[in-house]
Amino acid sequence: MISLNSISNSNGFKVMWSLSLRRTCVAVSGLFLMSAGAAYAAGVTIQYANEAGTPLMTYSDVNCAQAVQFTDNGNNSYTLQCAPGGVTPPTVEKPSNCIASVTAGTMSNGVVPVMLSAGQCTTNGNTVTYQWTRSPSGSIPNNATSDSLTQGSASVSYSYQMRACYDVTNAATCSNWQTPTGSPIVVPGSGGGGGGVDSCPSNGVINTTLPWGGTVFGNAGASGILVAKFTVPTGLTTKYVTINVSEYQSTATTRYVTVSSNPCDFTQGLLPAQYAVYYGPYFTTTGVAGYPQLIGGQTYYVNLRNLNSNGTTSCLSGACNVQVVMSIYK
Repeated sequence: MISLNSISNSNGFKVMWSLSLRRTCVAVSGLFLMSAGAAYAAGVTIQYANEAGTPLMTYSDVNCAQAVQFTDNGNNSYTLQCAPGGVTPPTVEKPSNCIASVTAGTMSNGVVPVMLSAGQCTTNGNTVTYQWTRSPSGSIPNNATSDSLTQGSASVSYSYQMRACYDVTNAATCSNWQTPTGSPIVVPGSGGGGGGVDSCPSNGVINTTLPWGGTVFGNAGASGILVAKFTVPTGLTTKYVTINVSEYQSTATTRYVTVSSNPCDFTQGLLPAQYAVYYGPYFTTTGVAGYPQLIGGQTYYVNLRNLNSNGTTSCLSGACNVQVVMSIYK
């Protein structure tokens, strides 16, 4: 029992008390409990007024979890019986176990179409809205199923995020942001107008073609550049591709290697340029998360020089033969 003694009931004295999640109107000796609302952090909020609706008094107690009974004892003395203990916030429901993916299509006229897929959430029968974000920034409507990426002069990596919401205006009803399978998507540069792309010198460049899933051999010498060109077929269902660069019937040699959409590009490749005796990164053709993507219909170049990381030539014998091997995996 909590006694409220000598509480002023003059007009304009507003009473706030934290209570339960129901609206109640209880007559108590000419006073009315006008409303009750949640105050999850501490106590309950009750408003009291006379029959004319004029607020009369206020009281609060952070230790009262639920008001049980209010009594007017007369002479401005009131008694409030309450159940002690803190107020436990209600559990807010949100979607869970969602699956999302992004898949790049074949580039056409400098535009890469992207399919957005989201679903299979645990929703308990509630309606779900899917929200997407893309970085670098770009507006994507709610529940979108597609996006498009425009090619620029330099390669750009686009990262996507997705979340599912019951109410997009209330973040408490939304799942956590998640990275969909297939993100990021790298759109290769066109090579036009700057962009940090090296141009091929007039001399010392050996151009060759790397068959899809095949092997090519060459020798860039002490100061030359070997460029192996390949084109990605359209409509692929294979998931992984490796491009391996290593010596061929000669001494192991450190090489400076990139895979880029531009020949002789050692600055804007799909991966940072790498000094390696053996070069063998994985790529994807179907949007597997965590791997740079080779887009169907696009032409790429394996660029390599015989260089050490300090900038000196690594080919001292003249017989620095190299093989570039492409392997395809399901």
